[in-house]
Amino acid sequence: MGLDAESTIPQLKLPAGARYLRLTALSLLLLLVTASPIFAIVPPQGETSELHQRMLSNPVLSPTIDLEAITAAQPSLRADVASAWSAFTGGVGEPDGWIAQIDRRSGLVEIAEGAGVPWVPGYGNKLQLADAASFLSGQAELDIGTLESIARSFLPKVAPLLGSEAYTLRLNRQASGRISDHLWFVEFEVYADDLRVEGARIFFRVNNGNLVQFGAEKVPAPGTPVAKVLLSRDEALAELESYAGLIAGLDWLIDKGSLVLLPVA
Repeated sequence: MGLDAESTIPQLKLPAGARYLRLTALSLLLLLVTASPIFAIVPPQGETSELHQRMLSNPVLSPTIDLEAITAAQPSLRADVASAWSAFTGGVGEPDGWIAQIDRRSGLVEIAEGAGVPWVPGYGNKLQLADAASFLSGQAELDIGTLESIARSFLPKVAPLLGSEAYTLRLNRQASGRISDHLWFVEFEVYADDLRVEGARIFFRVNNGNLVQFGAEKVPAPGTPVAKVLLSRDEALAELESYAGLIAGLDWLIDKGSLVLLPVA
């Protein structure tokens, strides 16, 4: 898996009738004399629309998932991954302990799950709130900041499995939080050279106080080179406008683009 820098293609929003419906003077008069004004938006007509015919799809930008059980992948695992997994599980993988799936493209753990590792007080363990005091920052109860701190303190134990040491992790607050009384989600976005890796995430799931699942999705293997930026956002936007044939005053952009890194096959 590699990384490719691009300015994401902005979404287009077409006003009523733009491009796909050109109203004549006669049709405007007919609209004016109706008892109630009728306004209609005519969407692109399937594969026959001009914009649809300009769409491009590159499978390299949508790498497929290629998973293998970590027990089956043992002979091909990198030494640091094999060592970290053995240390984490105490040498016991399946069937009674933790199990994991390896992403063959990156050699990293896509998802691991097991009986649980005590993180915070819950029905699944005997921890007390005092056991989490060092992460509470003087607060009287748990919040997502507490869980983030616990996750970051736990990361060194599994960093080789997730490739997290090679990247900067930023908490995704929209995807993190207390989902129910007994369930917490902690999710990090992945950054390389201050650029977000599109779709990449490292996550932890806590059920009844115990960590029961963690993993890394679309995280490139450590050492993957970061592509150089070839176009500025304005230059990329100009290329898009020219290619899509946007018309000033009729077509406008909701988002003028963001620079991100795309994992590629």
